[in-house]
Amino acid sequence: MDDYSWADIYPALVQYLQENRHTPAEVINFVNLFIYYEFADHAIDDPIAFVSYLYCMVDMDRYWDEAGELFDGLAIRILTTGKLVDPMENPYYSPLKDERIVSGIAHWKERLRISGCADPQI
Repeated sequence: MDDYSWADIYPALVQYLQENRHTPAEVINFVNLFIYYEFADHAIDDPIAFVSYLYCMVDMDRYWDEAGELFDGLAIRILTTGKLVDPMENPYYSPLKDERIVSGIAHWKERLRISGCADPQI
């Protein structure tokens, strides 16, 4: 991946996620690899939309034990990198209590419903 810039990698990652990762297990695996390759250290064009999409695809009420801390950690890192969250000012920040993320999840659910996609949390 050293041969490609982040500007080339990120759009390909998002396209891969949206076109090929449809089950919670697949999205959780994507998040694990996103963390493993340290992609969260890079600025993301629209971090709220990206984080919201991940949460939309994996119902934390059902998958918290498997992925809750993983997703929260990634979300906080992405939002911190994007200067949208400061853990020093808000050490108890929770992405799923952030109205921007909650609204983003609702947006993605509606968008997926309109596009004819099945419930993303199957």
